[in-house]
Amino acid sequence: MIVETRNLAKEYNGIKALNGVSFSVKEGEIFGFLGLNGAGKKTTIKILMTLLMPTSGEVYVNGYNVVEKAMKVMESIGLVHQRNVLKNDMSAREILIFHVMLYSIEDRELEEKVERALKFADFESRVDEKVRNFSGGMKRRLETVKVFMHSSKIVYRDEPSLSSDSTLRSTKFNKI
Repeated sequence: MIVETRNLAKEYNGIKALNGVSFSVKEGEIFGFLGLNGAGKKTTIKILMTLLMPTSGEVYVNGYNVVEKAMKVMESIGLVHQRNVLKNDMSAREILIFHVMLYSIEDRELEEKVERALKFADFESRVDEKVRNFSGGMKRRLETVKVFMHSSKIVYRDEPSLSSDSTLRSTKFNKI
């Protein structure tokens, strides 16, 4: 299993946010959380990403215990934020280069990965244009593509259909 929780619980000042949550996700599987506000979806994701520690239970991501091997877990994951976190004064190419450099990808691979991602995301004609000129859907597409440029085993996508165009929603990202 790529993600597994057993009896996951989280309490805040005696209030149970999660109580006995157990599930597993196989590698290559798409898994989503649905539920009302306050149901514990974000709390669970924060624990899976090592941003919060569980009160009790066991949580494994990519085979690593989130409490004991937090750094290994963090190396395994990518996140597409709900809100745009792109720098508006940068171009699509600059953003992808910056993102790839954060993950210490070798120089010889850098340009190839960036060009492949730009083509895949259909940004070839606008690679050097500032992001501030992009539509909300284009920004979301760039946010999504950048997370697939490093070797994440798991990608978390907050509000996955928000501002996404239909071509992006139906695309398989393992081609980047």
